[in-house]
Amino acid sequence: MSKDHLDRRFIAFDLEGPLSPDDNAYDLMGLFPNGKKIFEALSLYDDQLALEGKEGYEAGDTLRLILPFLIKHDISRKHIEELAEKARLNQGASELIRDLKNAGWQVFSITTAYEPYALVLTAKLGIKKDNVAATPFPPLNIKLNKSEEKLIEEIENMILEGQKDLKKALDRFFWQEIPKTDLSPIMKTTLPIGGTRKVKALENFSRIHQPKLACWVFVGDSITDAKVLERLRSANGLAIAFNANIHALSFATIALASTETKDLWPILDGWQEGGLDLMREKVLELERLAPEKYSWLQGKRLDDVLEVHRQVRLKMRQEAGKLG
Repeated sequence: MSKDHLDRRFIAFDLEGPLSPDDNAYDLMGLFPNGKKIFEALSLYDDQLALEGKEGYEAGDTLRLILPFLIKHDISRKHIEELAEKARLNQGASELIRDLKNAGWQVFSITTAYEPYALVLTAKLGIKKDNVAATPFPPLNIKLNKSEEKLIEEIENMILEGQKDLKKALDRFFWQEIPKTDLSPIMKTTLPIGGTRKVKALENFSRIHQPKLACWVFVGDSITDAKVLERLRSANGLAIAFNANIHALSFATIALASTETKDLWPILDGWQEGGLDLMREKVLELERLAPEKYSWLQGKRLDDVLEVHRQVRLKMRQEAGKLG
């Protein structure tokens, strides 16, 4: 326990990346021909919308955008659960969470992944169901009519053919044409846990368990985590980027590039003992010993850190590592 008697043993992980190398939505789209290529285009489009600040849109709303394609290709909750049973965990993830719990930490997961998938993986890791915030998966019991099927097929073809100015075609598809179909209600009511919704999930957990955000740690890796990392850093909590892209690195305090999730332990041990003051000394020492792994990001040139993270991210996550 730290000298100031603050209990800093509260940690929330993004699931896909920090705890598992797999990407549920990407694998789900891969269950039908060319689905992964379509998902890659939608993931890029998601980043574009989030960065341009489209009203009402959050990073991670890709899980809303893929719904018409899942419906067209008869993808169901059962497919999500089957993928969850096969999903991998990162090396050292189970051991880290076990050690954290043994040391009195409360462990949470705040993830954009669909809830049926997230609950299976977090149960494997020993994270309580009540400590998980994930994207609710809607019942996909919509029967498409011929014009709706044609509409989706046309945009699939545009994506696969690499149509020029694809963003304009996607804008028209999602924000002009889909709202006129029976798919509109499900698209409006499915709200993925990304961006500011991740921030709200963390704030909800903090109200219940530890209201001081300065006592919390969040571990993330992508654009869906950028706002929660920024919120925590501004509150003097600990924002960690793990095998991260530029969006997460830009808002984190500390970065770790590693194939072993348990390499977070030295950082977390120092955090619970002395907060940010001790953390800086500890991370700078870790950085001297293992500069390829640990980085104190304040004042650091991100280009150098990004390349190391990019390489480890691709090694760990393979196909999913190139998303975002």
